[in-house]
Amino acid sequence: ITDKFYFANLGELAEKADDVPIIRNYVKYTIDSFNLLSLLRAKKDDKDVRFAEGILVDGGNVPKKELLAVYGDSYETIANKLRKYPTGPVLKKGIESFIQTGRLGELERLLENGQMDIVKPSKKVVFGPEPLFSYVVAKERENKLLRIILVSKLNNISSEKTRERLRDIYV
Repeated sequence: ITDKFYFANLGELAEKADDVPIIRNYVKYTIDSFNLLSLLRAKKDDKDVRFAEGILVDGGNVPKKELLAVYGDSYETIANKLRKYPTGPVLKKGIESFIQTGRLGELERLLENGQMDIVKPSKKVVFGPEPLFSYVVAKERENKLLRIILVSKLNNISSEKTRERLRDIYV
């Protein structure tokens, strides 16, 4: 319920910033990332399609109906059917990793790196909301990376495993 309200509000804010494509694209990609990870987690846990329908949110590039239509398909088929969307190439790589490892961590990392790819072009914008938006996104990313590193240290996770979990940064 919280996610639905969060993403609905985020979508409304993105619509208000309609003249700033980076913000709109970032929000849509974020919603798609959430939906894909939620769909695959539900599928992995053998939940029924009604459960998946309840957790998916509207507002992304991939229509909710299309996500529900591929829910019963194999993981490879899902990747092939959704390849035309901005998350498609990342989804294919992430599902390949998931099939090998049984974990969605690599897909999550790749999707988050895709978010950074959306905001990186704002480095060339001198005036406007894009640099400010990108700065906030970059700071959030840095905080997340710090949390990953600190939690890894607290749990005595090796440096190699920690590096695998790190995401791209804005710089």
